[in-house]
Amino acid sequence: MRRPDPILFPRLKPSTCGPARRCGAAFNVLELGPDGGFADRLHRRARFRTRDNCGARLRFVDRASRELKRSIWNYLIAARVGSRPVMLMIQKRNPTTSADLAGRPLRGQTLGTERRAPWSRFRGVRTTPSCNTTDIRSFFDRCASTGSPEQHGHPHRLLEYRLELVRNLARIRPSDVVLDLGCGNGHHLLALAPEVARGIGIDVSPGMIALARARLRNSAWKANLTFEVGNAEELNGIADQSVDLAICIGAFEHMLDKRAALASIYRVLKIGGRFFCLTPDADYVWYRTIAPMLGFGTKHLSSDRILNREEFSVLLDQAGFRRSCSAPWTFIPNGDVPALVALLLTMLDVIGRHARLDSFRGGLSLCAWKDLPSH
Repeated sequence: MRRPDPILFPRLKPSTCGPARRCGAAFNVLELGPDGGFADRLHRRARFRTRDNCGARLRFVDRASRELKRSIWNYLIAARVGSRPVMLMIQKRNPTTSADLAGRPLRGQTLGTERRAPWSRFRGVRTTPSCNTTDIRSFFDRCASTGSPEQHGHPHRLLEYRLELVRNLARIRPSDVVLDLGCGNGHHLLALAPEVARGIGIDVSPGMIALARARLRNSAWKANLTFEVGNAEELNGIADQSVDLAICIGAFEHMLDKRAALASIYRVLKIGGRFFCLTPDADYVWYRTIAPMLGFGTKHLSSDRILNREEFSVLLDQAGFRRSCSAPWTFIPNGDVPALVALLLTMLDVIGRHARLDSFRGGLSLCAWKDLPSH
C-alpha cells in the first residue's frame, strides 16, 4: 500500500535528533516561555509502518487533521504581533460549565470581568452601553478590579514614549503644578513626579483612584502627589488659575461633555499655562475606513467620541485657547484587534512615519496655551 503523504504544519522547523529519530517524524514549535524567551516544544507524530493496518492509518490521519485545524485556529486567536514574536500553540479547549451556559460569572470572577470567548476578538471591541457618568464610573471600576494592565503593548516602553511626547510638546518645568485628568491608576503622574513641584490626579472612578493611592504609598514622591475622585467636566476641588500644566492621556475620548471639560481646564490654568492631550485620531484609517469595512467594533463605551484635529481645534477656540500645536503619534490598538490586524496597522504606521501620512499614525497629540486675553 502506498505510504500517505505527511501532514505538514506551516512555519515549523524540523527536528532530526532525540525523539525524532526514534519515532520517525516530529516537529518543533517555537513558543514564548514564561521568562520572555523562546522554548523549543517538541511535538511527535506516530511513524507510518507498512505492517500497520489500514484502520490505524486512517485514525492517525483523522487525528492529525483535527490537530492541524486546532493549531491554525489557535494561531489566529493567540498570535501576538509587535513587541512579541508570532507564536504557534496547541491548546486544550476549556470545558463548558453550567455557569457558562447560564451566562453567570465563573467562581472567582465578578460581574463584568468574565473572560471573553477567544473568537470575540475577531469582532473587535465589545462595546459597553453608557449614557451618563454613572455608567462610565461603573465601567472603569470594573477595569480597576483587574488591576488596569496595559493593553496595547509593552507597559514600560509605552509609558516612556508617552512621557517623551509630553516633554517635547508641553515643556515640563521643575516649578510646575501638574493636573492629570482621568489619571487612571496614576502611572503617568507617578512617573512625572521627580520632574515637577506638585501633582494632582483626578478620576471619575473610585476604583482607579484606589489603585493610584496604593501605588503612591510605595513611592518616594508621595509628599508631592495627591489622587482624588473628581469629574474633569467640573473640577470643583481645583482653584482658579492654580495649575501650570494639565495633561489628559487616553481619557478625553471618554468624557461626555468635552466643551465643559475644556472650559474647566481653561479656568484652573494659570496665565501661560498649558493643556496637553494624547488621544486617538478620528481620521485614523483604522477608525474611519478599515474597521467599518470589516465590521469591527472600536468603542469601549457607547458614549465614546473620538475627535480629529479640526474638531479639537474648534473646541479649544471656543474654550478660550488661542494658541495650540499638534502632531501625530503612534497609537496601535493591539489589545483591541487580532494579531494579523495589528500587524497591518504596524505596517501602516511605518509607512505613515516615512511618508508623513498622519491618518496612518493612529494618535493625535496636542498642546494649547492659555494666554492673556486680547482687547
